[in-house]
Amino acid sequence: MKKILLTCLGLCLCLGMVWAQDRMITGRVTAAEDGTPLPGVNVIVKGTSNGTVTDVEGKYSLSVPQGATTLAFSFIGLQSQDVEVGARAVIDVQMKQDVTQLNEIVVTGYGEQEVKGITGSVVRVGSENISQIPIADVSRTLQGNVAGLFSTGASGSPGAATQVRIRGIGSAVASAEPLYVVDGIAIQTGDLSSNTATANALANLNPNDIENVIVLKDAAATAQYGSRASNGVILITTKSGKIGATQINVNAQYGLSDQAYQKYERLNAEEYVMLRKEAYLNSGGDPAGADDFAGSAAIETDWYDVIFRTGKTQSYDVSAQGGDQKTQFFVSGGYFKQEGITIHTSLERFSARFNVDHQATEKFKMGLNFAPSYSKQISTSDGSNFNSLVLQSMLLPPNAPVRNEDGILLRRFFRCPRREFSRCQ
Repeated sequence: MKKILLTCLGLCLCLGMVWAQDRMITGRVTAAEDGTPLPGVNVIVKGTSNGTVTDVEGKYSLSVPQGATTLAFSFIGLQSQDVEVGARAVIDVQMKQDVTQLNEIVVTGYGEQEVKGITGSVVRVGSENISQIPIADVSRTLQGNVAGLFSTGASGSPGAATQVRIRGIGSAVASAEPLYVVDGIAIQTGDLSSNTATANALANLNPNDIENVIVLKDAAATAQYGSRASNGVILITTKSGKIGATQINVNAQYGLSDQAYQKYERLNAEEYVMLRKEAYLNSGGDPAGADDFAGSAAIETDWYDVIFRTGKTQSYDVSAQGGDQKTQFFVSGGYFKQEGITIHTSLERFSARFNVDHQATEKFKMGLNFAPSYSKQISTSDGSNFNSLVLQSMLLPPNAPVRNEDGILLRRFFRCPRREFSRCQ
């Protein structure tokens, strides 16, 4: 009987020692910004090789040996944390983004490199800079964010082509436009119109679908693209799915725009009639016909107010992204409309995007990028063209009505040949 009691007592002591050596700790890892679960986070007992990773819901369970005092949590793009274990059995952790780590790796051509290993001149512009303002063309956001890059619009018309110059102009004859590459595919950009107004291919790309823009500026960075990259390369990477629970984002923006300069002074109807009479008499005209030549000052038309208006911009986007260890997806839909500061100028765009990546096997990965877009641009002649609205506001007589007595738009001034303009008044 005494031997049996001693044996039982020995077994109890052994079990107690085993229990004292290891204990199970569980918990959940979430993002500090929005509380979403973070899958794939490394959880390691500091000072040992014992560890695990969080699942799709951000949960983990880890057997911790006796004497272990700290758990280390780490993940690419997040700030690492060391958490004291103490006597706790449940440890929940919130992790913050580490912008420094996110910028250490950039896409350069057909691969990825760390910033410290790049010898060429490379600049990265993230989505946080692109989505700040509602714009029709992503190239307009590069101005002021990339040193050595100059961006200017060909006109103020919505959807107009943008001229981008990287480190100046390399040729007096050939094109100075950089090469644009969207998700690894080179695209045709620039002016797509056949008249004096400009149309831009990049206006069909929704800026809110862009993850980042990489600008390759010198020969060392652009060498793999050959002669096409003589003026630099702009790499555009669209958003893709991320491992984790599905996240739905809704973005709505509205803005107003007006002329950057004050209204210029011009003649009113009375002054215009007086000067026309004076010009008629100075040219040797019959004084009896001066009133007929000059017209009446009874009608006062401010063509500046007729042509110019307050521009409106509205942008609405809905997107969803998520996935697991094998499949990640990103889907979005957007609507954008911009009305210019002159009448009959606008851009309306409907866009959608569906990006999916699937890891079929360990060595085989497939993906699909589908991005239909429909845009409608209404524009007028630009610059110093005789049909330009701005030039017409200076040339049309202030004593001419916009519409006739029947309310129909008066077109005789617009159909008049330039050399016979005075005869149409």
